[in-house]
Amino acid sequence: MDYYLGIDAGGTRTRCVMADCHGHILSFGTSSTASLGSAEKEKVIESLTNAITDCTESIQGFDGRIKAAFAGAASVVLEEERQYFCKLINDVDGISIEKTGAHHDIHTALKGGLCESPGVALISGTGSSCYGINKDEKSWQAGGWEYIVDDLGSAYYLATRALSAAAKDVDGRGEKTALTPLVFDYFKLKSWPEVIMRLHTEGFRGRPLGKKDIAGFAPSVSHCAEQGDEIALDIIKTGMNELAMMVEAVCCNLGLAGNEQKLILTGSVINNPFIRKIFQQKLRKLLPDMQICDSIFPPVVGALLEAMRISGIKADDEIKKNLKNSVVDICHFF
Repeated sequence: MDYYLGIDAGGTRTRCVMADCHGHILSFGTSSTASLGSAEKEKVIESLTNAITDCTESIQGFDGRIKAAFAGAASVVLEEERQYFCKLINDVDGISIEKTGAHHDIHTALKGGLCESPGVALISGTGSSCYGINKDEKSWQAGGWEYIVDDLGSAYYLATRALSAAAKDVDGRGEKTALTPLVFDYFKLKSWPEVIMRLHTEGFRGRPLGKKDIAGFAPSVSHCAEQGDEIALDIIKTGMNELAMMVEAVCCNLGLAGNEQKLILTGSVINNPFIRKIFQQKLRKLLPDMQICDSIFPPVVGALLEAMRISGIKADDEIKKNLKNSVVDICHFF
């Protein structure tokens, strides 16, 4: 039997699934993050090994040979990063892979979400990115250039804009906002100098302060906005407009029109009902015909479809049907 492996190496968790050539998912595995942007090389290899082992050890008679494997991985953008991630997969002990591929995780999110049809995927969680593919398989990305210069509309964006608003409130050079006391509550501190020291020198809970730690304040921004705080609401409106402009840029550069104007949304920020409604209002002004669709398959199945593709198998109706039935059986895993 030929085996095909799909890997979703997100910023928080790694998932993988194994299937046969007919699209029957045979097993699944999980581990901690294997993202190059979140972990060192040794940790990435360890997480990949744990997830793949978790996936393969339940397959009776598995001899370690895999026909093709494909990974969707956060922070994998450049071709050399893709090749490097493929090498890390091939370095996992106990398996031998005939063909290996890798791409940014938004690529596999789109491939799974629209089941290989043209369209656009928008991620807004800790970070943000937008990516589309047209009928000619041309792709375009807008955003996703990491938090120093981008990540607009993400949890990190909302949190840092909120911290800036709180600083102005404390100084008396900005409007009063309900965000300020929530900043103190979040960091469990009582003064603004203590907050700044925590942000820049002391770290968070005994470890260096990271992007995710700051992004964790984003739910408080949404809460304040829902309670009527104008500063918080303006931050969200500005962020959602940035996301809508990402989608517009992708559609324009790919020439997406008519039935190709399909959009899937993923990530904790954009799937917040209050924030999502604001995003939809901004999107309708720019792209009134854009259809927001539920994902058909999760990103890890998008990676599986790509593994089959690089091995020469195009997903026909039978394969898609088998995948849908298999996903139902293990939906708790996703």
